[in-house]
Amino acid sequence: MSATEENLVFSSAAFRASKTGKPLIQQLGQKHLDILDGKPVQPGPNGYGIIYYEVDGEEWELYPVMPEWCEERNQTSLFTQDGGTEK
Repeated sequence: MSATEENLVFSSAAFRASKTGKPLIQQLGQKHLDILDGKPVQPGPNGYGIIYYEVDGEEWELYPVMPEWCEERNQTSLFTQDGGTEK
């Protein structure tokens, strides 16, 4: 994972488009992919990412999360530059 790994999120579109993701689409299923889309990727063992998530009340983890399945999301501030007031 990269130096900006705290900003990485899973992208179901990137997963579907990648050579490493395509073979796993049927195993994961659409429901899991829908839930995983946009989830933050945490650093995991061996330099790969990991995602902990829940489907129908059951806890799951996706590991390894390959870098090509992710996209970088910049955090945006909840406050405007003028102290939070909109005019």
